[in-house]
Amino acid sequence: MLRVLLMSVVGGLLLVPAPAPGELGQLHGSLTEGLDYDASRSRGYEQATSSAHGVSEIAIERDPGAIEGPSYTAVLSADGSIRFEGRRHPTRQGVYAGTTSRWEFDALAQFIVDAGYMGYEHTYTARVFDLSTVYTSVVYRGERHMVRHDARAGPPALWATEQILDKLLDEADWHRVGDLSDTRAR
Repeated sequence: MLRVLLMSVVGGLLLVPAPAPGELGQLHGSLTEGLDYDASRSRGYEQATSSAHGVSEIAIERDPGAIEGPSYTAVLSADGSIRFEGRRHPTRQGVYAGTTSRWEFDALAQFIVDAGYMGYEHTYTARVFDLSTVYTSVVYRGERHMVRHDARAGPPALWATEQILDKLLDEADWHRVGDLSDTRAR
C-alpha cells in the first residue's frame, strides 16, 4: 500500500511519499488489518487541542530527603510561563523564568483532569523517610489541590504527572533572573 503525505504548498498541494512505518507501525498494521474501529472513541482535533480543561496552574517541588537528588520548585501557568527556583539542580541553580508551549501545558492539564488529580489524597507515604518527597499543586476552576508524594506510594498517574512535568521543565526555554538570596528566605 502506498502511503502519501499531503503538504500544503503556496498555491496548491504537493504529494510526498510518507516514510515507511517502523517495527511497531508494521506490527500494528498486521494486527489490525481488516478490523473496523470505532472512530467515536477517539478524541477529535478540537477536543485534543482544547484549553477548556479548567486548569490555570500546575506546580511541582522536589525535596530529595536524605538522598542526593534535585531540589527545586517550579510553577507553570496556563499562558506557558514558568517560575523556577533551583536549590540543588544539575542545570539550573538560582531563580529562572521560562516558557513552555501552550499546547504542552494544555495536554498535561487535560491528563491531570482525566487522571482525577483533584480527587487524590493529600498525602501518600510509604513511611520510608530517607527517600525523596514530591509536592504537586494544581489550580482547577479556581480551587487549589496539593499532594505530598513520598517514595512513589501514590497512584501511578501521579508519578506519571511528575515525570511529564520534569520533561516539560527540561524542554522549556529559560533565562536566569536572580539568585535564591534575592527571594524569600527558605
